[in-house]
Amino acid sequence: MTENINNSSEAIDPDFLTLIKSLSKDTDLSVGKKIHCVNPDHDDKTPSMHIYRDHAKCFGCGYVISKRGKRKESIKSLLNKELIDLAAKIRPDAFIDQRKYDSTIIETLKIGFADEEVYMGLVAKFGETTLKKEGFLSNHGFIYKNRVIIPYGDYYFAARSLNRKVKNKNLFPKGMPKQPYIINPGKEVVTLVEGETDAIALYHLDKNTTIIGVGGTGSAEKLVKQLEEYTEATKVIIAFNNDLAGQKALETVLPILTEKDYKIFRMDISSNFKDIDELFREFDTDAINHLDKTDLTGVVIPIEKCFVPISKEEYRKIIIEYFPDVWVILDSIIAVISTLKLEGLSDPIGLNLVGSPSGNKTTLLSFLYDFPYLFHKSDDFTPKSFVSHSANVSDDDLESIDLLPKIKNRCIVIPELGPLFSKRKEDLIENIGTITRIFDGQGYESDSGAKGHRGYRGDYKFAWLAATTPLSKVVWQIMGKLGSRLMFVSMPDIEKEDNELYEIVTGKTPFLEKVKRCKEATHKFLKSVFKDGKVRNIVWDNTKNDPKCAVVIVSCAQLLRRLRAPIEIWKQKSNNGDNEIKYGYNSPLIEKPERIITLLSILAKGHAISENRDKITIDDMSTVVNIAMSSMPDVRRKFFILILKKKDALVSIEDIMDELKCSKSQAYTVVKTLEVLGLVDKVKMDEYEQGRSKSIALLKDEVKKWVNEIYPYIWIEEKNNFSTKSDTVTKNDENEIEDIFIPENLTLCDSKEPCIDIKYDDAAQRQNLNKKVASDENKLFSTPYTHLECILMERPEQQMGIDDAIKLGFSEEIIERGKMEGRWFSPRPDLIKLL
Repeated sequence: MTENINNSSEAIDPDFLTLIKSLSKDTDLSVGKKIHCVNPDHDDKTPSMHIYRDHAKCFGCGYVISKRGKRKESIKSLLNKELIDLAAKIRPDAFIDQRKYDSTIIETLKIGFADEEVYMGLVAKFGETTLKKEGFLSNHGFIYKNRVIIPYGDYYFAARSLNRKVKNKNLFPKGMPKQPYIINPGKEVVTLVEGETDAIALYHLDKNTTIIGVGGTGSAEKLVKQLEEYTEATKVIIAFNNDLAGQKALETVLPILTEKDYKIFRMDISSNFKDIDELFREFDTDAINHLDKTDLTGVVIPIEKCFVPISKEEYRKIIIEYFPDVWVILDSIIAVISTLKLEGLSDPIGLNLVGSPSGNKTTLLSFLYDFPYLFHKSDDFTPKSFVSHSANVSDDDLESIDLLPKIKNRCIVIPELGPLFSKRKEDLIENIGTITRIFDGQGYESDSGAKGHRGYRGDYKFAWLAATTPLSKVVWQIMGKLGSRLMFVSMPDIEKEDNELYEIVTGKTPFLEKVKRCKEATHKFLKSVFKDGKVRNIVWDNTKNDPKCAVVIVSCAQLLRRLRAPIEIWKQKSNNGDNEIKYGYNSPLIEKPERIITLLSILAKGHAISENRDKITIDDMSTVVNIAMSSMPDVRRKFFILILKKKDALVSIEDIMDELKCSKSQAYTVVKTLEVLGLVDKVKMDEYEQGRSKSIALLKDEVKKWVNEIYPYIWIEEKNNFSTKSDTVTKNDENEIEDIFIPENLTLCDSKEPCIDIKYDDAAQRQNLNKKVASDENKLFSTPYTHLECILMERPEQQMGIDDAIKLGFSEEIIERGKMEGRWFSPRPDLIKLL
């Protein structure tokens, strides 16, 4: 112990100073105008014991130590002890009933209730003047009135309000040092929980562990000291809450505990429960006994000694290794989750994965399960659960089962939303109407005959992830009329070859193992996104955003609001007596673009956050554009994508029939729908390929402008490929598209003739091709030809694959990246036209 002595200590009795040194163990004496030290009776954040000539007084707890080492209790300590003793005589019935506690355990823990009788007992013994001086009385009266008193020992307690809406749910004695809440001390196994109610609930389940509620402990270092002082622990189980604070506390405590060589475990509370207390209240006695024997011990699993977050690039590589077709979808999921970091989150983002059964939708969502604090999983979702009006649940318990407060600032995950969309029309209208109102993010209030008016008002923002099979026309019509807030993303529709299906049976890595590794990687990456353990804490500066992105987002909104507008179209007889098909229709209900622009902007910010950026860039637009293009009826999306693929080429009815796999009548209806929505012109030509229809569809000039903005970011969906146009082409000037990506190390042929690998049966055809290339004013290719040009000339309508990349001399790094991403390149549209 370092000894700092100056004139202020000369008047202190040397024997008393020696006593204080021995009491304060290894704590330095701090010398100024007065000498201070840490109180030997408790852990101080700062030295709180003041040393005088013949005594010492702790200004933290009020204890006085005399010259002979005798301790004298302060008035405050005596008041606290009397309050605890008086309250323990009054059974807290409401507390017991509300939380399903065993009354015998409550008596054992000396938990009581502070009512008017307790207050009068304190007044009789100490007087109102003393109560007011020691902080027991305020201008509003007895501060602990109608609170449950949970003793931490003889002199410290928590006074807990039964009113959930009270601002300060727990009150602690003023002027007293914080202490942990300890039940059943002295055991070899110690379980750490956050609060008193968690500790009490766990004590009902397990009497063989020392339970410490660390909420009032302070630093992790002090917690370890308390473990050593109050327990004989060799194994520590951490059972903190499933929220941000619990995760942060876990990561803070771990390094300290590992230094002490404890065997450390984590109690894996289901993601449907916030904490041990909530889990305890969910089950009846039989289920609790089952948990006591199996679940609580069975789900206690070893936990990593440290968390190592991973970068986005590392995360992407792991996912593509095991599920190469779904990275772009998972990237969109992470973007939605990342929106929870935005302080100014004006609207909740809801994303639904749409695809055929067994299309990996729920597999992707399973990567999120069991993450400690961000998600609320619901396997049996109903919109009525947001604010419950169940007649067989008491009014006091309704708030504990309401879904809306549970998902505030969290992400609700619904693995199967299809059943909700398959209801009859009347139920659909009610369900979608409720969801639409919830997505305003301002709470929800409803009325019923059983419970009257109840609900929540204020800031109730969240994120939403769900999976469903393709939606029916009726669902799209209802959502459009009610003002859809939901966004959708289409899963890649890729038919695997037989040799790829064999891999499922013969592959080295079993499917569940793949899911496990991707789940671990997802959790690690989410920890890097939420590394500070907080949500709603990023203030976004819109002035930093790339202005080009605003043009893309607005173009998306202009297209989407038309493409998902509800409209009724029907056939009718022609008045001219001819065979031409006529249609009748009502006026389309086209929404205003502002809300869509807001949602897409929030989505872009979420993607930027997942990339560790504080501004929106062009790199975020692919996710935005393709979620927008998926958030419309599937038939319209496919038709519009067909037009985009054709660019300025003619789109016939037969083309539409082939793309949509539909009849000619349905194809005509689709064209008419987009014509009425103001997106295409239906054109007739006198001559158009003999034997084919004369009806074609062309984009309107205004629509072409929007299309040109989003075209570079549209996902290509083909066999073994799910990438974006922006991977292959970028805009140069207004009307020119740059050449496709060519590696720097690509060499030129020695000859001006095409490579010897390229064989043309007709020499005249080759000569004619050379003339076209040479005479083209845009100089598509310079001569001598590159290897890449030759391959495209040979197979202009096919994509370049890995074999081509090897032939071209791509570096190993580029080839490996291509294998990993599944991203290869298509020829320029203008090259195809030329050839």
